[in-house]
Amino acid sequence: MEKKIRVLIADDSALMRRTIRKLLEETGHIDVVSTARDGLDVLEKAEKLTPDVITLDINMPRMDGLTALKKLIRKNIAPVIMISSLTQAGADTTIKALEIGAFDCVGKPEGTVTSNMTSVAKELERKISSAVSSGIMRRLKRESSGHFKKTRPEPSRFRKKLL
Repeated sequence: MEKKIRVLIADDSALMRRTIRKLLEETGHIDVVSTARDGLDVLEKAEKLTPDVITLDINMPRMDGLTALKKLIRKNIAPVIMISSLTQAGADTTIKALEIGAFDCVGKPEGTVTSNMTSVAKELERKISSAVSSGIMRRLKRESSGHFKKTRPEPSRFRKKLL
């Protein structure tokens, strides 16, 4: 049996958390390990649960998604996919999230959460799978642990050629 992708969902809306959980778990290969109601909650749960992927809303109380994203990226826990209505309308917010280090962004559709969220479910599933298969966290952890060293040619070799 194939190992399920472990996802942590962060959104301030209980309805949105339940809807995203239901849509992801219906795929059969994604397991939602927990949900978080704000940025502080997601940081605490991410460190404890070490999910494969984190989905993160932007507008949340106590600590917003962009602030939480910065902290998550520094900790190299898991790739983060932003899910927000701001990612569609606010291209600046999307660009900012990607610059900070979000793996990707998915826009919440307008209208009723439960009926319209199914329209982006496949896109979200695809991006979660891509985040895991990219191996980005393995590379980042290897680089930050020092197991992976960037090699640079000795400066003296270049000097000799120039002289």
